Amino acid sequence: MSRSSPAQKIKIGLFGGSFDPIHHGHLIVAEWLLNELELNSVYFVPVYKHAFSKKSEITPAQQRLEMVKLAVQDFENFEVSDFEISKKGISYTIDTVRFFKKKFPNARLFFFIGGDNLAEFHLWKDYQLLVELTTFVVYDRPGGQIPDHLPKEKFLFVKAPLIEISSTIIRQRCKAGKTVKSLIPLPVWQYIQQNHLYSA
Repeated sequence: MSRSSPAQKIKIGLFGGSFDPIHHGHLIVAEWLLNELELNSVYFVPVYKHAFSKKSEITPAQQRLEMVKLAVQDFENFEVSDFEISKKGISYTIDTVRFFKKKFPNARLFFFIGGDNLAEFHLWKDYQLLVELTTFVVYDRPGGQIPDHLPKEKFLFVKAPLIEISSTIIRQRCKAGKTVKSLIPLPVWQYIQQNHLYSA
């Protein structure tokens, strides 16, 4: 069922991240924001390599991409983009936003970020242009406020359920031989088991 009339712009959410692995917390936030903002669709965009990578190791891109595809396969309004993975190199948000602007020239874009990203937002590549091209949706995560030099109207704070699950915890539990089956979609758990990911 369409969420907009022909006279309205379509509204697309962009959800980037390592997704190493994707878990229920990601899906809950995405579905919540889809409904709260009345979006037509949400695109999950796994990164190839973070510009501010703090991890020394990351699961190969194609495996992370496959896990995201498995996780969203039953969600009607969820899509997966391999743009950043196919492009390779460092994944810059400005490149991704430009790609989606070209792909959907008449759409309004909403880029999801956690509140903890605001403190470093001024370090993002071409951040001033970014706020012209997209609206940032800040969902609940411990973190800061919008810096004074940025347009407040380009940042929407939306209360979403704060799920205390993280990919880091999942990887740590797997390495320790503990179960994570309840934390991730079943097809993702099966994929991790079959490919022996995150084990010691």
